[in-house]
Amino acid sequence: MFGPLVIQAMQDYARLVQQAESQLLSHLQEAGQLVSALQQEFPEATPAAGWQREHGLPTIQYLFSLQRASDISSGRDLMAGRQPMEAPKFGEDRTPAGQLIEILWNVLTQRIQQDETLLTRPNIEQLFLQLDHLISRQAALVAELQIYLPAMAGNAFVELSKERQALITMPQRYASLSERAQAVMQIPPPLASVLVAIRQEVERKSQPDGAFHAKVISLWELVFNDLADRLDRSAANMQKRLLGTTRLLIMTANTPNDPLWVEQETQAIRDALYAANNRESLELVYNAATTGEQILPLLDRSRPHILHLSCHGTPNSLTLVDPNGTETGTDYDAELLLEDLKLAGNLRLVVFMACESMAIAARAVEHVDAAIGMSEEVADEDAPEFSRAFYAALAANLPLQAAFDRARHAVRVRGGGYHIPQLFVRQGMDARELLFGVPG
Repeated sequence: MFGPLVIQAMQDYARLVQQAESQLLSHLQEAGQLVSALQQEFPEATPAAGWQREHGLPTIQYLFSLQRASDISSGRDLMAGRQPMEAPKFGEDRTPAGQLIEILWNVLTQRIQQDETLLTRPNIEQLFLQLDHLISRQAALVAELQIYLPAMAGNAFVELSKERQALITMPQRYASLSERAQAVMQIPPPLASVLVAIRQEVERKSQPDGAFHAKVISLWELVFNDLADRLDRSAANMQKRLLGTTRLLIMTANTPNDPLWVEQETQAIRDALYAANNRESLELVYNAATTGEQILPLLDRSRPHILHLSCHGTPNSLTLVDPNGTETGTDYDAELLLEDLKLAGNLRLVVFMACESMAIAARAVEHVDAAIGMSEEVADEDAPEFSRAFYAALAANLPLQAAFDRARHAVRVRGGGYHIPQLFVRQGMDARELLFGVPG
């Protein structure tokens, strides 16, 4: 049977995730209360209205202001989504609670440095002590998430390796575990049925033959590798979700009567990200056969910073999959799509890999920082080339303009329509300086 340490590691992992989510919310709420207290003590720390943005961008003053602290605690942070493309370093805290605590600490310590007599005031001393204690608890939680999540998966790997060795020498001991395997690992029905058949064969035979021995070992090798992979990916994904990482959502819509190279393009993006030195810097979410009704729910669920749409298009609509199953698909009006982008709220960049989508991209920058559209029809072979080079450059944390130029160059080298992709940015922004990170 599965060793107790494997099961214990998985239970500890689930418990830690649940506790961490609860503690992060508690720290955010506690820091929010300190924001109100600091605003009462230092009302001059928030300038007059209208200073938060300059040329469409959040100002440097806003970055460490009590106004931003208030916005974070209420979920209206102007900097939401502007986090570095690289994976969080050890000790780095990108959670809303962590960012809020950093702002509070900067505001309070600056005021104390300017006037040390503030510490003689009971209210200020109490605020300082509360904040210092909150910083310690938040730092411990972040360290715990960065250390213990992968460690728990590692403990399970060690125990699974021991059990695999025992399995090779005595496979019949493991043949009666189909129910346990299904419960612990959610084994798919076809594999579970094979486990049941093996158990029945063991019950009929006291000494399984060599062929049966090999069959059991082969099956449990598959089970072992599957569980190890799930633990590894689960730990990595949970770290990303709790500690913050940039997310890319790819939506594709193919039509049977006029198919596009959407699979080749998606694979090209995967290849580019996998080949990047910091390939954990960008979390990829993929949805095929996209319908219009799915767009906003998918944006709400995954909250991407980058949206990549690959489908047929016109200046006024995108051709998405028809829920009724027609081979030609159905047109999704540009007005509806732009409303989706507006309501999503977290997007920074949208790539429309769709013919004649330039007009839609030009309007999209009313709601996002940047958008890429196509001025005319796009050749099937050009889409994977552009996307591979573009996302490879973004993963290397190059500015948006540099990534766009490299992508067009890659298409031009292969003799494609490099002039077709067009880049648009929000008014007041400069694509040469637009990075997917925190300004300043």
